[in-house]
Amino acid sequence: MSRQTGKILAFVLLLFFVLTIFAPVAQAAVPSYFSLKGWDNFNYARTFKFWTNQPKLTPQPEPKPQSDPASQPEADPDLGNQTPSSEVIDLTVDEQLMFNLINQERGKAGVALLQVDARLVQSARAKSKDMLENNYFSHTSPTLGSFAALIRQYAPDYRYIGENLAGNKSVQAAHTALMQSDGHRKNILNPKYTHFGIGIVNGGPYGKMFTQHFGG
Repeated sequence: MSRQTGKILAFVLLLFFVLTIFAPVAQAAVPSYFSLKGWDNFNYARTFKFWTNQPKLTPQPEPKPQSDPASQPEADPDLGNQTPSSEVIDLTVDEQLMFNLINQERGKAGVALLQVDARLVQSARAKSKDMLENNYFSHTSPTLGSFAALIRQYAPDYRYIGENLAGNKSVQAAHTALMQSDGHRKNILNPKYTHFGIGIVNGGPYGKMFTQHFGG
């Protein structure tokens, strides 16, 4: 072997030795995110964060049944005994059921039963319809005015008048809610009232809109 060949062989052996010693160190120094596995982990982490950071949809609560604060009985001292209308009006099935429930409550309380006044039925139906069409729930209408003005427009001869409002899915549920409210219960059982009108209209966020008009 010539001297030159020996030098080349020695250089090759030295190079091999250097690579053997330092290759693991160089590999460890390379950031892991440059490897395929590292990129997979990085992308997975970003994807996971993206999905977990999405805003959660908050379920919208269903409309709860409502009962407006009962109107205080309004008296007109200038009026004497009322002369209820003799007009006959047919109640719907729901209206008849609510009328029966109210008289059952008055009977249990020892209070005289109410009679239906067609004019109060008309005013009550007008109020329920107006609340649905104009999207409000109040004793004061943006179009019909106060409950007292509305009732006196239809039945001006009552000395005492009152109004109950409710929004609910059924007659029984609305009646129960009204009887559990002190103000509404007082209107239903008020001995000064002798006549009654009920207006129930289907629709709106509660299923049915109820208006009760009292006169005495």
